[in-house]
Amino acid sequence: MKNIDFNNILKSRGKVLVVSSSSLSLEEYSLIDVPSQLNDASDSRKEEFQKGRYIARLLLSEHGNTEAVKIGKEREPLWPKGFVGSISHSKDFYAAAVASSKLIKGVGLDIESVGRVKENIYRMIKTEEDIDKSELSKSELDTLIFSAKESLYKMLYPSVGKFFGFKDAALISVNENKFSIKLRTTLNPEHVEGSIYNGHFVITKDFLLSYLEY
Repeated sequence: MKNIDFNNILKSRGKVLVVSSSSLSLEEYSLIDVPSQLNDASDSRKEEFQKGRYIARLLLSEHGNTEAVKIGKEREPLWPKGFVGSISHSKDFYAAAVASSKLIKGVGLDIESVGRVKENIYRMIKTEEDIDKSELSKSELDTLIFSAKESLYKMLYPSVGKFFGFKDAALISVNENKFSIKLRTTLNPEHVEGSIYNGHFVITKDFLLSYLEY
Protein backbone atom coordinates (compact mmCIF):
# COMPACT_ATOMS: atom_id res chain seq x y z
CA MET A 1 0.00 0.00 0.00
CA LYS A 2 2.94 2.31 0.61
CA ASN A 3 3.59 2.37 -3.12
CA ILE A 4 0.06 3.44 -4.04
CA ASP A 5 -0.17 7.07 -5.16
CA PHE A 6 -3.75 7.73 -4.07
CA ASN A 7 -3.66 11.40 -5.04
CA ASN A 8 -2.76 10.55 -8.63
CA ILE A 9 -5.12 7.58 -8.99
CA LEU A 10 -8.06 9.47 -7.50
CA LYS A 11 -7.21 12.67 -9.42
CA SER A 12 -7.51 14.62 -6.20
CA ARG A 13 -6.88 18.36 -6.19
CA GLY A 14 -6.21 18.09 -2.48
CA LYS A 15 -4.38 15.42 -0.48
CA VAL A 16 -5.53 11.89 0.36
CA LEU A 17 -4.01 9.74 3.11
CA VAL A 18 -4.75 6.10 3.95
CA VAL A 19 -3.14 4.35 6.91
CA SER A 20 -3.62 1.02 8.64
CA SER A 21 -5.11 1.18 12.12
CA SER A 22 -2.22 -0.88 13.50
CA SER A 23 0.31 1.73 12.37
CA LEU A 24 -1.23 4.42 14.59
CA SER A 25 0.20 4.64 18.08
CA LEU A 26 -1.79 5.54 21.18
CA GLU A 27 0.68 8.35 21.88
CA GLU A 28 -0.25 9.96 18.56
CA TYR A 29 -4.02 9.75 18.37
CA SER A 30 -4.71 10.10 22.11
CA LEU A 31 -3.72 13.76 21.76
CA ILE A 32 -7.04 14.33 19.95
CA ASP A 33 -9.70 15.57 22.37
CA VAL A 34 -12.95 13.61 22.44
CA PRO A 35 -15.92 16.03 22.26
CA SER A 36 -18.71 16.06 24.83
CA GLN A 37 -21.13 14.71 22.19
CA LEU A 38 -19.30 11.39 22.49
CA ASN A 39 -19.24 11.17 26.29
CA ASP A 40 -21.67 8.26 26.25
CA ALA A 41 -20.04 6.50 23.30
CA SER A 42 -18.15 3.25 23.65
CA ASP A 43 -14.38 3.28 24.04
CA SER A 44 -14.02 1.82 20.54
CA ARG A 45 -16.13 4.62 19.04
CA LYS A 46 -14.05 7.25 20.85
CA GLU A 47 -10.89 5.60 19.51
CA GLU A 48 -12.30 5.63 15.97
CA PHE A 49 -13.02 9.33 16.33
CA GLN A 50 -9.52 10.10 17.57
CA LYS A 51 -7.81 8.09 14.84
CA GLY A 52 -9.87 9.67 12.07
CA ARG A 53 -9.30 13.19 13.36
CA TYR A 54 -5.60 12.47 13.78
CA ILE A 55 -5.29 11.51 10.10
CA ALA A 56 -7.15 14.69 9.15
CA ARG A 57 -4.81 16.73 11.34
CA LEU A 58 -1.78 15.27 9.55
CA LEU A 59 -3.19 16.42 6.21
CA LEU A 60 -4.13 19.86 7.48
CA SER A 61 -0.62 20.31 8.85
CA GLU A 62 0.73 19.75 5.34
CA HIS A 63 -1.29 22.83 4.38
CA GLY A 64 0.18 24.76 7.31
CA ASN A 65 -3.01 24.56 9.40
CA THR A 66 -2.96 23.40 13.03
CA GLU A 67 -6.65 23.84 13.91
CA ALA A 68 -8.75 20.92 15.10
CA VAL A 69 -11.52 19.39 13.01
CA LYS A 70 -14.53 19.99 15.23
CA ILE A 71 -17.82 18.09 15.33
CA GLY A 72 -21.22 19.38 14.18
CA LYS A 73 -24.72 18.87 15.55
CA GLU A 74 -25.14 15.80 13.35
CA ARG A 75 -21.63 14.66 14.33
CA GLU A 76 -20.29 15.68 10.94
CA PRO A 77 -16.72 17.03 10.67
CA LEU A 78 -16.45 20.82 10.80
CA TRP A 79 -13.37 21.80 8.85
CA PRO A 80 -11.25 24.89 9.57
CA LYS A 81 -12.09 27.94 7.50
CA GLY A 82 -10.60 27.68 4.04
CA PHE A 83 -10.69 23.90 3.88
CA VAL A 84 -12.99 21.07 2.86
CA GLY A 85 -12.44 17.44 3.70
CA SER A 86 -13.74 13.98 4.42
CA ILE A 87 -12.91 11.19 6.88
CA SER A 88 -13.65 7.47 6.71
CA HIS A 89 -12.59 4.17 8.22
CA SER A 90 -13.08 0.47 7.64
CA LYS A 91 -12.28 -2.38 9.99
CA ASP A 92 -8.50 -2.02 9.65
CA PHE A 93 -7.87 1.24 7.78
CA TYR A 94 -8.43 4.97 8.17
CA ALA A 95 -8.58 7.50 5.35
CA ALA A 96 -8.96 11.24 4.99
CA ALA A 97 -8.97 13.84 2.25
CA VAL A 98 -8.32 17.56 2.65
CA ALA A 99 -8.32 20.37 0.07
CA SER A 100 -8.39 24.12 -0.09
CA SER A 101 -11.89 25.53 -0.50
CA LYS A 102 -10.36 27.87 -3.08
CA LEU A 103 -9.85 24.83 -5.33
CA ILE A 104 -13.00 22.79 -4.74
CA LYS A 105 -16.35 23.21 -3.01
CA GLY A 106 -16.67 19.75 -1.53
CA VAL A 107 -15.00 16.37 -1.21
CA GLY A 108 -16.29 12.94 -0.28
CA LEU A 109 -14.24 9.88 0.55
CA ASP A 110 -15.25 6.43 1.77
CA ILE A 111 -13.27 3.27 2.53
CA GLU A 112 -14.90 -0.16 2.81
CA SER A 113 -13.88 -3.80 3.14
CA VAL A 114 -14.83 -5.56 -0.09
CA GLY A 115 -17.65 -7.99 0.61
CA ARG A 116 -19.16 -6.16 3.58
CA VAL A 117 -22.31 -5.33 1.62
CA LYS A 118 -24.44 -8.41 2.17
CA GLU A 119 -27.70 -9.09 0.34
CA ASN A 120 -29.90 -7.60 3.06
CA ILE A 121 -27.93 -4.33 2.92
CA TYR A 122 -27.79 -4.40 -0.87
CA ARG A 123 -31.58 -4.49 -1.12
CA MET A 124 -31.80 -1.37 1.05
CA ILE A 125 -29.34 0.71 -1.00
CA LYS A 126 -29.94 -0.36 -4.61
CA THR A 127 -32.34 1.32 -7.02
CA GLU A 128 -33.55 0.26 -10.46
CA GLU A 129 -31.10 2.76 -11.94
CA ASP A 130 -27.98 1.35 -10.31
CA ILE A 131 -25.90 -0.66 -12.76
CA ASP A 132 -25.79 -4.40 -12.10
CA LYS A 133 -22.98 -5.40 -14.47
CA SER A 134 -19.42 -4.17 -14.95
CA GLU A 135 -15.88 -5.47 -15.21
CA LEU A 136 -15.91 -5.73 -11.41
CA SER A 137 -16.96 -8.85 -9.55
CA LYS A 138 -20.42 -8.75 -7.96
CA SER A 139 -18.90 -8.31 -4.52
CA GLU A 140 -16.72 -5.43 -5.72
CA LEU A 141 -19.59 -3.74 -7.56
CA ASP A 142 -21.94 -4.05 -4.59
CA THR A 143 -19.28 -2.51 -2.37
CA LEU A 144 -18.67 0.31 -4.87
CA ILE A 145 -22.39 1.14 -5.06
CA PHE A 146 -22.49 1.45 -1.28
CA SER A 147 -19.20 3.36 -1.04
CA ALA A 148 -19.89 5.80 -3.88
CA LYS A 149 -23.20 6.78 -2.29
CA GLU A 150 -21.44 7.31 1.04
CA SER A 151 -18.86 9.53 -0.68
CA LEU A 152 -21.61 11.49 -2.42
CA TYR A 153 -23.37 12.12 0.88
CA LYS A 154 -20.17 13.30 2.55
CA MET A 155 -19.36 15.57 -0.37
CA LEU A 156 -22.77 17.24 -0.58
CA TYR A 157 -23.97 17.36 3.04
CA PRO A 158 -21.96 20.48 3.99
CA SER A 159 -23.57 22.30 1.06
CA VAL A 160 -27.15 21.04 1.26
CA GLY A 161 -27.33 20.71 5.04
CA LYS A 162 -29.85 17.91 5.10
CA PHE A 163 -30.07 14.13 5.06
CA PHE A 164 -30.60 12.16 1.87
CA GLY A 165 -30.60 8.41 1.55
CA PHE A 166 -28.94 5.67 -0.48
CA LYS A 167 -31.90 5.46 -2.84
CA ASP A 168 -31.69 9.17 -3.62
CA ALA A 169 -28.68 8.43 -5.85
CA ALA A 170 -27.72 5.79 -8.40
CA LEU A 171 -24.37 4.52 -9.65
CA ILE A 172 -24.86 4.74 -13.41
CA SER A 173 -21.45 3.83 -14.87
CA VAL A 174 -18.11 2.24 -14.05
CA ASN A 175 -15.14 2.38 -16.40
CA GLU A 176 -11.70 1.24 -15.26
CA ASN A 177 -11.21 3.16 -11.99
CA LYS A 178 -13.80 5.85 -12.75
CA PHE A 179 -17.48 5.99 -11.84
CA SER A 180 -20.45 8.29 -12.33
CA ILE A 181 -23.25 8.74 -9.83
CA LYS A 182 -26.56 10.54 -10.38
CA LEU A 183 -28.87 12.33 -7.98
CA ARG A 184 -32.43 11.01 -8.08
CA THR A 185 -33.84 13.90 -6.04
CA THR A 186 -33.41 17.66 -5.76
CA LEU A 187 -31.49 18.76 -2.68
CA ASN A 188 -31.09 22.47 -3.37
CA PRO A 189 -30.92 24.78 -6.42
CA GLU A 190 -27.33 23.72 -7.13
CA HIS A 191 -27.74 19.97 -6.65
CA VAL A 192 -30.88 18.94 -8.52
CA GLU A 193 -32.42 15.70 -9.68
CA GLY A 194 -30.41 14.36 -12.59
CA SER A 195 -27.12 15.98 -11.56
CA ILE A 196 -24.18 13.68 -12.35
CA TYR A 197 -20.91 13.57 -10.42
CA ASN A 198 -17.78 11.79 -11.63
CA GLY A 199 -15.41 10.08 -9.22
CA HIS A 200 -12.58 7.60 -8.95
CA PHE A 201 -11.98 4.48 -6.90
CA VAL A 202 -9.18 2.12 -5.89
CA ILE A 203 -9.47 -1.56 -5.03
CA THR A 204 -6.66 -3.26 -3.11
CA LYS A 205 -6.51 -6.65 -1.42
CA ASP A 206 -7.54 -4.89 1.79
CA PHE A 207 -10.20 -2.34 0.85
CA LEU A 208 -12.15 -0.33 -1.72
CA LEU A 209 -11.72 3.45 -1.60
CA SER A 210 -14.09 5.80 -3.46
CA TYR A 211 -13.54 9.52 -3.97
CA LEU A 212 -15.58 12.47 -5.27
CA GLU A 213 -14.96 16.19 -5.47
CA TYR A 214 -16.67 19.17 -7.11
